Amino acid sequence: MRILSVMMTLMLIFSSTVWAAGPAFTGNLRSSGVVLTNAVPAPDGGTVRSGDTVVTRPGALAVVTSATHGRVELRPDSEARFANDRLELTRGAVAAARLPVAVDGFTI
Repeated sequence: MRILSVMMTLMLIFSSTVWAAGPAFTGNLRSSGVVLTNAVPAPDGGTVRSGDTVVTRPGALAVVTSATHGRVELRPDSEARFANDRLELTRGAVAAARLPVAVDGFTI
């Protein structure tokens, strides 16, 4: 019984530590057309977090708004990964209000 209580206590401590170190970027997604988040169709009004990859298919548009990072638009046929402090553009075009954009080793 004592081992069980020790294990439960450790799980509680480590789970709250992981939660406290959660994603830094969080934004709300507005989408038009086919938009994928981490290869899954994203619903309009969904949430985007650090580490998420957002893909817009041809003719689609994704707009992510964040209180801390402003507005980010992913134009049609684009792919980008949201990091804690920047947007990493893989292909396509984006417009970002306050979030730096990294492309091929350059940050804009």
